[in-house]
Amino acid sequence: PEATASPDASASTTSATPESTPDGTPVDVASLRAAGLAVLAAVMIGDGVWGWGRVADTTGTTWWLISIAVGVTALGWVVGRRLDGWRERALAVGLTAGGAAAFVA
Repeated sequence: PEATASPDASASTTSATPESTPDGTPVDVASLRAAGLAVLAAVMIGDGVWGWGRVADTTGTTWWLISIAVGVTALGWVVGRRLDGWRERALAVGLTAGGAAAFVA
């Protein structure tokens, strides 16, 4: 008798695609990409501005300027190269500005 393969326990029984949830609800991947980048950029920019204004005497301005530059560069790269629509670009920039402002406040 031939051995039969057992069903893979990790196989999903739903028809979810990479751009949908397990129940089939569509996911806006570009908006998630924009929001995910905004978190990184907002923390880097907000931390840089906060540190430059508050503790630059003990840490030095170079560290804080590098933090700001990393956030701005990441935002610029993703907005310019990875996001296609104006809606996603505006979302990334808006969330970054809002997050950085909240971080500094």
